[in-house]
Amino acid sequence: MPITEYVTKVAGSVLLAYIKKRLANSSINKKLDKEAIEKGIENHIIEINKWSSHFQFLEMSVPSSTDENTIALDFHTQPRKFRGNSNLDKIKTEKELLEGSEHYLLLGEPGSGKTTTLKRLIRKLFTTPPISNSDIYQIPLVVRLREIPRGKTLHMVIADILNIAYENMERKRTIKADPKIHGATDTVILHIDTLVGGKPIEDVIPHVIANMGVILFLDGLDEVHSSIRSDIKDEILQLRDDSKIN
Repeated sequence: MPITEYVTKVAGSVLLAYIKKRLANSSINKKLDKEAIEKGIENHIIEINKWSSHFQFLEMSVPSSTDENTIALDFHTQPRKFRGNSNLDKIKTEKELLEGSEHYLLLGEPGSGKTTTLKRLIRKLFTTPPISNSDIYQIPLVVRLREIPRGKTLHMVIADILNIAYENMERKRTIKADPKIHGATDTVILHIDTLVGGKPIEDVIPHVIANMGVILFLDGLDEVHSSIRSDIKDEILQLRDDSKIN
């Protein structure tokens, strides 16, 4: 069975079953569209299959094949400046990064191959069957953080990829002015909640991708604009608690 067909069939079924179970009494069930969800997954797999198949550095005139012209790397588990003679430092292989439920942050100078490494890991998911009982994460989902549109959150981008409907609800809170302060006025704080079937998107998305067997690849954190980097980091921490992230 072609990889796209297999992934969309399994992921679509698992995703729908999970949402129906977790949000059994919510209005989201009325909005579920299995074909739309499977199409979203299929389109994403096709996109990242193409994206991961080649790499190109600034000095290269044409792209090069990831499968044919890259090699597997080994990774230290301690940053170089903290490594020293520490016994805590271990060597991880690409295969080991894809096993288990640990989360990893790849550190390296610009041009050191972080994005190319992500592409290699994705290629392994596409071409290598599970090799052990701990190798349970088989569906790659990629977000290129520097491309998140203005006004969107990381959770919203993931929902868009999976064709999960959400809505933004405005919530206002009024802080009364101190009557002792002459000329002070009430302050109205506007907050926007993003909901999936009446539940916060921050609660739904981490559980959905965890139960789909997804590995979430986040590329380009160091390229995110400084004005939103803190918010993105907070969202990553929220996702980390319930999902597999590289």
